[in-house]
Order: sequence, then C-alpha cells, then structure tokens
Amino acid sequence: FWNGAERRDQERVNLVFKARYQLAREASGISLSQHEGLTDNFSSTGLKLIVYERLKIGEKVEMEIEVPPHEILKCKGTVAWVKDLAPEERGREEREKRSFVVGLQFTELSHVSAERLSSFVNEGAPNITASAA
Repeated sequence: FWNGAERRDQERVNLVFKARYQLAREASGISLSQHEGLTDNFSSTGLKLIVYERLKIGEKVEMEIEVPPHEILKCKGTVAWVKDLAPEERGREEREKRSFVVGLQFTELSHVSAERLSSFVNEGAPNITASAA
C-alpha cells in the first residue's frame, strides 16, 4: 500500500524534451527502427518517457535526447516499469494514440551527457519544452 510518500533517492525535475529511441539488440546485425517519444522528468539515475508502443520491463533502450539550445545527449537504459497513459493524461495531439509511460533507469551515460542532465536537475528548470527551445 502506497502512502503517498516519495520513495526516490534522487531529486527529479520536470523537463519535456523530444527523444528518439530504439531497442538495443546485441550483435544481431538487424537494422533497428527508431521511435519517438517525450521525456517527462529526469533525475541523475533515470527518466520518465512517454512513448506510443508498449515496452517490456527489462528491455534495453538506446536513446538520443534533444536539449536546448541544439544539443543531442545519448544514453542507454533499462525499462524499469511501464504503465498505460489514460486518455485524459495525454496531450491534445496524442489523444487518439495509445500512449505509455516508461520508467527508464540509466545504464550508460557519457560524462558530458551526465553533466548536462545534472545541470538541468540542479537548476530545477521547470517544464522546458523542446519546441520552445
């Protein structure tokens, strides 16, 4: 039973950025399709991602995140949890699409990307959107 108390150890900040991701396939030689999503919030250990396909817990993901001003951050992570996004929680454009919220735990993050994300978390930048950047 959840009592409403925050269980995360790391501070999170709400940041909405465009993201492109693909499922990681080790040495498969298969061309992977890239998908788009939106970040919802970040911490130094992971992020919440809104996507339009159901991912599976434990899947490995490779991702590029567009951050202001015109920078691409690369990371890898593992899907920690997945839930359906209710229609009333979706943006206007996504109302007709089936959407999911995914918790992604970072497994690989370059030093530069980690510092850049950390600066956003530490600055507490509220709701920066990629379209406004």
